[in-house]
Amino acid sequence: METPLRAQISHTTMSNTIDSVDHSPSQENPDRSEIGLALLTAMTNAVKKGEFDKGVTFIEAAKKQGVNMVWSASPISWAIWNGQESFACHLIGLNFEIFDLHRRDAGGRSLLHAAALNDQTEACVHLVRCGVDMESRDNRGDTPLICACLNGQMAAATVLMNLGSDINAKGYQNNTPLHCAAFLGDRNLCSMLLTQGADWQALNNAGLNPVIAARLSSISKTNKAVECIEAFAASKLARKAIDDAMISRDSQKQTEKKAQQQRTIGSKP
Repeated sequence: METPLRAQISHTTMSNTIDSVDHSPSQENPDRSEIGLALLTAMTNAVKKGEFDKGVTFIEAAKKQGVNMVWSASPISWAIWNGQESFACHLIGLNFEIFDLHRRDAGGRSLLHAAALNDQTEACVHLVRCGVDMESRDNRGDTPLICACLNGQMAAATVLMNLGSDINAKGYQNNTPLHCAAFLGDRNLCSMLLTQGADWQALNNAGLNPVIAARLSSISKTNKAVECIEAFAASKLARKAIDDAMISRDSQKQTEKKAQQQRTIGSKP
């Protein structure tokens, strides 16, 4: 149920923020957490309507009054985790001092981790351009790319790789992005990782490569991922066998050519 205070702030305009809220005894002197929740509600409503500047106004009002807006890390974190990617990018672009782009949540996740987990590609690009570390680790030791692959977020994984994220980074238990994609049974993600240079022979702490790890997974659809990786590995091994044969043939030709030259020199008077 909407409290009188929250209802009052929800209907304020950009010029009538928290300073206009009535703190009369009839409202029983609401504490700052109540004001923060009211402002958060007002900001949420504004953002849902696409009124980003109005949303920022509520944030600034909260900061001015020193109230808690009831989010775990920052307004940007709130926007990302609540599916408001456009607003998150709007806030990132403002580059306000009150927005710490390098702040972590309780799990050690950066804003880039959050964007990757939620498959928010535009937010990923904005954060990287603003200097957020693509190889930062959360408390488990996972990078944003690994997090994207853990959640099967193809779009975010693709963008992070294109931005230069380490495709063979090792995270929790030394699992790589390919280990994660294989475990999920995501054939398309596995294929994309492999074509971009993922190491199909990498071993995790259990000594398992992505194929074996996938085979031991309880997820039924991992067979498709296994087939994809095995087909890629077979083609790479076949290519290597062909390359080795070509090198051997060229080496043999060079040896024969040198032997012929020696015979020619030896036959001269």
